[in-house]
Amino acid sequence: MVVLLALVWLFLPLPLPLSVTGLAAGLAWSAATHAVLDRRWPVRWLLQRTGSPAALAPASAPDRHPVRRQSG
Repeated sequence: MVVLLALVWLFLPLPLPLSVTGLAAGLAWSAATHAVLDRRWPVRWLLQRTGSPAALAPASAPDRHPVRRQSG
């Protein structure tokens, strides 16, 4: 609700054809799509079906703080 009010307050001075209903619909769509895509299984399913399973492999980060082994 706070985001919706902030958007109305921000865009109210601009001459854009915005309505409260349209803003609410956009906010609901954004929340729904983020709720689905923030889970891992839909993204994994989509990548596997489109032939991009390599994108699922974790990237290896360089070791910035190597452990020094003491001899002796």
